[in-house]
Amino acid sequence: MEEKLTPAQKQYGQQTYIWFTRINALSFGSLADSILILYSIRLGADDLLVAILTSFFYLTLPMMGLGKRFIASNGVSKTFGWCWIGRNISASLMILAPFVQQLGYHDLGLATLAIAVFGFFLFRSMGVIANTPLLGDITNQQDRGNFISRVWINSNLYLFLVIIAIALVLNDNTNIETYQCIIAFGCVAGFISSIFLFKIPESSGVWRSGKRPLKETARFISQDQVARKLFIAWVGTTSLSALVVPFSMLSLKRGYLYSDQGALVFAIIAILGGIFVSYLNRLLLDRVGPRPMLFIYTSGFGLVCLLWVIAPIDFLLFHTVLIFLISGMSGSGCSTSLSHYFLGYIPEEHRVGSSLLINIIAGLSAGLVGSLVGGMFLKTLRHFGLAGLNVYRIYFSVIFLFHFGALISAFRLRPLENRRIKDVLSMLFSIRDWRALYSLQKLSESTKPEKDLKLVGKLSELASDLSEDTLSQYLDSPRFFIQTRAMTALRTINFGQRTAARLIEHVSKGEFTSAYLAAEILGEHHVAEAIPALRQALNSKDVFLKGKSMVALARLNDRDSFARITEIFSSTKNPRLLIHGLHALVILEDANAIPIILNKLTLPSLPEPVSNELLFGLCELFHVGEAFYRLFSIFQDDLDTGFLSLKEFVSKSAKKYIAVGFELNRIVDMISQRAPGIREALAALTMRFPVQLQNHPLAYLQKFLSDPAVSFIPAKLLLSTALILANALDTAQAGK
Repeated sequence: MEEKLTPAQKQYGQQTYIWFTRINALSFGSLADSILILYSIRLGADDLLVAILTSFFYLTLPMMGLGKRFIASNGVSKTFGWCWIGRNISASLMILAPFVQQLGYHDLGLATLAIAVFGFFLFRSMGVIANTPLLGDITNQQDRGNFISRVWINSNLYLFLVIIAIALVLNDNTNIETYQCIIAFGCVAGFISSIFLFKIPESSGVWRSGKRPLKETARFISQDQVARKLFIAWVGTTSLSALVVPFSMLSLKRGYLYSDQGALVFAIIAILGGIFVSYLNRLLLDRVGPRPMLFIYTSGFGLVCLLWVIAPIDFLLFHTVLIFLISGMSGSGCSTSLSHYFLGYIPEEHRVGSSLLINIIAGLSAGLVGSLVGGMFLKTLRHFGLAGLNVYRIYFSVIFLFHFGALISAFRLRPLENRRIKDVLSMLFSIRDWRALYSLQKLSESTKPEKDLKLVGKLSELASDLSEDTLSQYLDSPRFFIQTRAMTALRTINFGQRTAARLIEHVSKGEFTSAYLAAEILGEHHVAEAIPALRQALNSKDVFLKGKSMVALARLNDRDSFARITEIFSSTKNPRLLIHGLHALVILEDANAIPIILNKLTLPSLPEPVSNELLFGLCELFHVGEAFYRLFSIFQDDLDTGFLSLKEFVSKSAKKYIAVGFELNRIVDMISQRAPGIREALAALTMRFPVQLQNHPLAYLQKFLSDPAVSFIPAKLLLSTALILANALDTAQAGK
């Protein structure tokens, strides 16, 4: 037997398990749940006996210990299969109960029913110990939540179908023979489902997990804080479910005196809630983790309690539909979330033992709470003369208080994902996030690069934080275009440390490919941990990477890199490095960059797009970037209008310094007429500026204009100088 299952074996195991789930749902829907409650009531069982019968589901869970022994000697698949055969043999005894009563032994007939139900749940408990380890064996971390949700979707869907069929058969005059036929059908379906269990492959690891001594697992749970909190949460939510779900059906039957057929309709509504939640979990669990979802579903049980407390005396359809819909959603959601958390955290070697201990303790608690606390409490209320719906209103008022304990236990679980409960709640009401979830689901099913490329692009448009993990995985795609598109999508979301680490790795190893984009994103998201890798990238021969790294370091305010950035900017003639180096210097807002930019602007061979960018950067350092941008656009359309606009700006800025402003406007006219002596006039004007304007940046400008070594100054730089001086006057007269 293989140590690990191959991908093909896992795929076959998943398909086979899905078929088991479908047929078993037909069986379970015909044997237990609502049918068991209705059948027992028809045979004359009171509230207490009904509560005891439904609690066998939990009280028999200690027999999982026998199942563990069988796993150690036979493996999980065979143990599961043989126990399921025993389960269906026991279920067939339920058919005998009416015959015993017809012989005049009413109580013995109920005892026969109780024995059959006990055997049914006994063998189920012995077999179900294999379920969780088997699920863990045929799945992996990436598809586990998806598959568990698929299981629940199929289970609830087929349960829905069988309950609809049964509801069509049942009516107020249904005889007991009809129930016997339904149970017989359930037994046959159960025997068929057993065949699929024997076909599911398993690894040697899960077999050995069954051989591990139970005391080792008990020690693991007691010493591991997370496992211990999971144990408590499992007990709390399972007990809460036992106090809410079956008693909702009792409230409907005995509070509103509803018919069997009508009760089954509401059982169907609960199943529909389970189907909806299963699909929801398929989209959510692998994205947000099980903890926030468990908290939300546990809160759903509390809402069910409140709805029963305020339920009207007269039957109200919408109100009751809401109760059973939320009940079905909460029950299915809690089970799925707990299983996902269990498989995501509990190590493989402890899964069989942990599943045994958790299910036994949780089952016993739920069974005792359901039969003794729930059943006895209802009987006590009736003893005090309460009747009808009032009994169940008081009952659910008390259970609502109990639900806070389960809610706290869910809240105290350690998150397996970086999603907070309030973030998930917010996400549930976001159309954008739902669209992202749908795209992520499609992406997980895709095996074609063209489709992946399209879907990753869609995630970039949606900009949902839910896509982080999937986009992070695509950073290692064999296709460069998918890598870069995934990075582009990551730019639009708030990602965590794990994704940041992968982007930093791309900076170090993705030279000449994706490194430049990773560097840009790390800078935009202010990831300080990227500074060492970005500093190293300044020495790269990849000009794209070197340029983006300069800007990223500036965004991270890495002052220690200023000298190296200045050196690269001063020495390079590469247009890309000039533009990115300028951007970095502007972000750092260091006036010492001004003379370097001015010297670059005197190069006669400088491409016009680069010179425009340098002029804008220079104006930015003088805090006049917006005015430059606006005037530059006007100059592009019409030179005459541009000069008029500049003179208007000068006049407006120099109201307090009329003489200086007049001279500056005269110089603007000289520039428009291309008259000689413009440079000298500007240099002389800077010397006449008010004392408070002889600051450090203007000193650089004055020195540049007066330097005889500078042989060429382009007209655009002269215009920009006039704009800078006008802004300086405006700043002075405003008292800034």
